Amino acid sequence: MHRTWVVIKREYLFRVRKKSFVILTLLGPLLITVLYSLPVLFMKLSEQDQKVAVVDLAGGFLPDIESDLKRAGGPADEEQEAAASA
Repeated sequence: MHRTWVVIKREYLFRVRKKSFVILTLLGPLLITVLYSLPVLFMKLSEQDQKVAVVDLAGGFLPDIESDLKRAGGPADEEQEAAASA
């Protein structure tokens, strides 16, 4: 059992002392943060209005969507009614 721990310790220290391990340990979290931030950045840069069409044949979701849009400062009621009747 002692030999196993000696081998584990040696392998661990051998890997940790490598330059690539240190670089990836420092740059890995930074790279992940950048990759997760890119979609948010692109959405903020394109500040154009987007239209979304909702097809709700049963009519179960429309009241919830309308109330959420009113709370969020969405489009005017006329636009919602025109889209609902289409």
